[in-house]
Amino acid sequence: HDTGISGISDNPLTILPIPTITVSSPVGGEVLTKGTTFNITWKASNVPWTLNIKLYRNNNYEGTIASDIDPGVTSYQWIVGDTGYDFAPEGSGYQVEVSLNRTSFSGKSSPYFAIYYPPSITVTFPNGGEYWGLNDVKDISWDANKLSGTLKFTLWKDSLLVGVIADGVNPTDDDYAWSVGSYIGGKVSPGTGYQIKIEEMARLCRI
Repeated sequence: HDTGISGISDNPLTILPIPTITVSSPVGGEVLTKGTTFNITWKASNVPWTLNIKLYRNNNYEGTIASDIDPGVTSYQWIVGDTGYDFAPEGSGYQVEVSLNRTSFSGKSSPYFAIYYPPSITVTFPNGGEYWGLNDVKDISWDANKLSGTLKFTLWKDSLLVGVIADGVNPTDDDYAWSVGSYIGGKVSPGTGYQIKIEEMARLCRI
């Protein structure tokens, strides 16, 4: 029989309806190019607080695309491949997941989409702000992706071509030692506004 001894929680709790989240884009089968913008969209109901968007590859977590999204928002402009701290590797098997903070409720996109890395060249050094002495020897460095032709280095000042630094450079080389200010057939005067451009010659010649 009831002894009359009992306890009750200090404050009322709230029982929420079951949230639902359905990712409507990507739909699976897309090949998305790294660095372009893609609109992730979803439908959600009974979501009382913020959402996160995560990237998965073959069901393995790659990173968080966005966090603390207002529950009334239903789309996000994603820079393809961006995981919040780095870029996801090229390949297939990707899905995005929209999840409700503080809970296990989430929705994943249909399997699977792919991320494609196009051919590219990025000058990594110099990248602006350096003070180099005339005739010093400094390394020009770059990151190259999927290049088949040789590289041409040109020197520019205030957006005007000064001359060719080097031609026929192997894109897989780590760097190029440059005598600062020199170009084929001449040498610049000290000053500001200089930039170095790297081009893949074989690709420039294609029709």
